[in-house]
Amino acid sequence: MSNVFNTFKKSVEKMPGVTTTSTPPRLWLSTGNHTMNKVISGSYNKGYALSRLSMVTGPSDAGKSYLAMNSAVEAQKRGFGVFIVDSEHAIDDSYMEKVGIDVDNEFLFYNDVKSLDDAKKLITDFISTLRNNKDDVPPFVMIIDSLDQLKTKSHVEKSEKGEIAHDQGAHAKQLKQFTGDLAHDIRDVDVFGIVTKQPYVNQDPIMSKVKPYIITEATRFAFSQIALLQNKRVKDKKTKTVEGIDITVFGEKTRFCKPFQKCNVVIPYDTGIDP
Repeated sequence: MSNVFNTFKKSVEKMPGVTTTSTPPRLWLSTGNHTMNKVISGSYNKGYALSRLSMVTGPSDAGKSYLAMNSAVEAQKRGFGVFIVDSEHAIDDSYMEKVGIDVDNEFLFYNDVKSLDDAKKLITDFISTLRNNKDDVPPFVMIIDSLDQLKTKSHVEKSEKGEIAHDQGAHAKQLKQFTGDLAHDIRDVDVFGIVTKQPYVNQDPIMSKVKPYIITEATRFAFSQIALLQNKRVKDKKTKTVEGIDITVFGEKTRFCKPFQKCNVVIPYDTGIDP
């Protein structure tokens, strides 16, 4: 019986695009907080998985961009590179420095993009460079902030003409293809893929009390980890001034531990996240 599949195994080993190993992630990248790590990975000392896609989602001002940028801080602490794709035109050197990112690091690459097509070409070239120079470059965290603002080519062209685009269906389909391709593209390179995206508000009057936000199935399928954030402001009891945020982190999806666990992390504005 042991020799029956010898020919088959040899032929599979020669097939491009097919691997026969199923080892767990070789490296992990901390979120910056031990309890948050455990919610998405099952270990206080792990966090985001290497060569996998992870999503940080939540309503506006939930802390998505901050948490994503904090992964860059953690990456630089370990000598890793940082590759940022900014579709919101909201990240600058001043913001990154305040978060704790070394903007002068030789392995920090910032890119401002408009469209899914531009992002796809940019990321494909970057991953190809990593794949062809594995022995000369460190592992990288690749941050896309955010998926929502990556427009279709048609949307960009109409916008430049002063027209309104009506392409929600096309955007959803292209976004599904984009994330699906990306999940496959990074599987054989040392990249932590972290993206931000807003969920939809659950309009069901009953189910919304249990699950207030929805990540569409078309979007979520490509991700190994999804962290859903909600927050509330932390105020000084006497002065009533806002001093930070209290983030609730839900393990909305994870391949590495029991899903739907949650934790609370208080982040003061003056000190940032505490491990």
